[in-house]
Amino acid sequence: MEKIKLRGAQVVDVEKNVDSVYIIAKQNKPEKVICPYCGAEVTRMRYTKARTYKDSPIMYYMDTYLALQRVEAKCQCGKSFTVPSALVHEGSRMTGTLKSYIDFLLTNPYGLSNQEMADEAGVSEKTIRRAKKGVL
Repeated sequence: MEKIKLRGAQVVDVEKNVDSVYIIAKQNKPEKVICPYCGAEVTRMRYTKARTYKDSPIMYYMDTYLALQRVEAKCQCGKSFTVPSALVHEGSRMTGTLKSYIDFLLTNPYGLSNQEMADEAGVSEKTIRRAKKGVL
């Protein structure tokens, strides 16, 4: 297995297919978590089922995905929440790296069309249009 390091997560496995790469990882459990609802310190944490996030292409036209087991915390106030991760762009199924790459492409230094930007980032043209509107 190749060495891939992710900040805030431990890589469990890397699966390569003909046209894609899956990085399977577990989010590191933080030492201290504060409940966003009541402000109390949370001690009860568990791993959720792995969710798959689209990542920026590692190699030209090779789709890359991150299957990440997130940490879920349950507070004494009765509320449950997913602990934030620097790896993913919250509110979407893409990594922060891919979001940054799309933002870079939106500066359009090469005069690319929406479809060309979508092909370069490995996402749909609709995703590029949503990012231009600031919805993403």
